[in-house]
Amino acid sequence: MSSNNVESEIKQLLEIIKEANEPNVIRTTAFQLCRVAVEASVKAIETLVHLILTGEAQTRPFAFASLISIGQPAVNQLIDFLQDNDPEIRWRSAWALGKIGKVASPAIDTLLLCLEDNDASVRMQAAGAFGSILKTPEQHIIQKLVELLKDDSDKVRWKVAWALGQFNLYVSPEVVIPLIQILNDENREVAAMAARALGKMGTDVKPFALYSLIPLLRDQNPNVRWMVARTLGQIEHKATPAVVEELIYALRDSDSRVKQEATKALGKIIITETGSILISLLEPL
Repeated sequence: MSSNNVESEIKQLLEIIKEANEPNVIRTTAFQLCRVAVEASVKAIETLVHLILTGEAQTRPFAFASLISIGQPAVNQLIDFLQDNDPEIRWRSAWALGKIGKVASPAIDTLLLCLEDNDASVRMQAAGAFGSILKTPEQHIIQKLVELLKDDSDKVRWKVAWALGQFNLYVSPEVVIPLIQILNDENREVAAMAARALGKMGTDVKPFALYSLIPLLRDQNPNVRWMVARTLGQIEHKATPAVVEELIYALRDSDSRVKQEATKALGKIIITETGSILISLLEPL
């Protein structure tokens, strides 16, 4: 396929997307666009860059999706976009790099600068990109992400908590204590994600987090209760009667996800004293 045909086909497909009203048509055309982009990646990148910079806003998300399909060859261009004057281009580029994954590691230094961007969406997507690209980040990256747990934007705090839960981390107070602190976040979805991150860190987190998590089994937000019950099953295998009592209370939760995770957590617990503790707690049920 010649370069002129590539450019023409991409423009035609984007025009179809722009005019389409049916989700199936948009989805099918987007897949075709990705196919064309992969088949002629170099020319496609040039064309997609032009469309991102000069095209209509409606076509921009699909242009970025095509860059993701191209993968590693598009990384350098996306790194350049991280420094664009348009915040939408910056945050979409950070998002795209995260979707490309570990082969986007050359973007790490620039993404680190994006964590200080004045646009919250850019900070959020940059934090998310770290969680997708890296498994064992260097300490200075972890430190920068932990600092963002105090960000003014709740969507940034949520994404940072998610990213910290993706890493293979040595559990340290420098990471765990800030996550425990945002269990009290005014946005309860942020708190739920912090609980999830603590659970992903495994059994070593128990000494720090256990007694901060237990009261949240009665939180008003069902996602918080769900993630806390799940986390207690991941980090706690030898529990006190107080932990058992709260998990048994959670068996009566109105949310089926909470009941399921509480059941799993109880199944993993080893009671070292007597079976009468568990029997007496189960009697009200």
